[in-house]
Amino acid sequence: MKKILIASLKAGAGHMMAAKAIEDSLLGKNQDFEVKNIDFLEYATVLSQDFYGKWYLDMINKVPQFYGWLYDNLDDTTKDARLIFDRINTQKFKEFVFDYEPDLVIATHFVPADILIHWRTKYKKNYKVVVTVTDYEAHRLWANKEADHYYVATPEIIDQLEKFDVKSENVSVTGIPIDSKYSSEINKDEVRNKLNLNQDFTILVASGGFGIGPVEEIVRRLHKLPQKLNILIMTGNNEELLQTLNRIPDNENHNKIIFPFIDNDQELMAISDIIIGKPGGLTTAEALAIGTPIVIIDPIPGQEVANANFLCRNLAGLRADDLDEVINITKQLFNRPDIFETLTKNTKKVALPDAAKDIIHHALNLIN
Repeated sequence: MKKILIASLKAGAGHMMAAKAIEDSLLGKNQDFEVKNIDFLEYATVLSQDFYGKWYLDMINKVPQFYGWLYDNLDDTTKDARLIFDRINTQKFKEFVFDYEPDLVIATHFVPADILIHWRTKYKKNYKVVVTVTDYEAHRLWANKEADHYYVATPEIIDQLEKFDVKSENVSVTGIPIDSKYSSEINKDEVRNKLNLNQDFTILVASGGFGIGPVEEIVRRLHKLPQKLNILIMTGNNEELLQTLNRIPDNENHNKIIFPFIDNDQELMAISDIIIGKPGGLTTAEALAIGTPIVIIDPIPGQEVANANFLCRNLAGLRADDLDEVINITKQLFNRPDIFETLTKNTKKVALPDAAKDIIHHALNLIN
């Protein structure tokens, strides 16, 4: 029986969500193989857990410009130093991998990919390592010429990886793996009825799993608009944000509904005309699959800026430089159905909703 290891890292939710989408597609094939989907950090020291978990999130939330500087200036020396750090702090992970003896590793983060490739060479192991890039750009940290294959979101990423000695024949454009629920048929009228919503223009304000971004101020400004609107707000795990939003007075022209962490976000995205939020890689891929354009606010310097540029370049989203522009864009889309239609059509043009299936179809052929 073939053994498949999916290795990710919980630095934000996206990498783990991509891993889960791949796992679900694998399990749906009913083939004779064993699958294990693990968070690399569960097998690392507390130092590594803090470095890749807490410190990373604190940096992008509190000093995003510094994070952007690091993103632009990391070089191969930094990468080599990180690999030494990982080797010291991941002995438990090595024991797990060598005990499990996978035939194939699918990595949705570069950290486990790099350490597994290093161990494969040093200890003469035979497993294949393939890498799924979870944004619309590949930073040099993703590049490892010894990886067996890469799965990426756009043709431009092939050129980016080639600059770091990854051969173009070892890269496939599949899209970013997302849950199949984002490409399933959704009865919008049924969802609206369930939420007691009318057919007014509907805005989804999304804050991601951690409930970050200027959500409160966006909602307060939307409340000043005279148009009849449905305003849906996802607060993630941020209890403080949830309580703050509940204290905002209602507007008689608006239906406002606040959702804490939920698992039916695809329904909210499907009934919304636009999404206002940050362009994480998975969020972007999900919105494109559903066909809802994003009004982008506060992208994290680095990968989220690249995701925003991808959406804007393909006219599948619009970037707002500040909160005033968020409101101006929203009013434009409300009053200009021609612009809104163009954005909506373009989301479907660049969507690749079957990425998870395409990735495992190709990856399994590497070990068959």
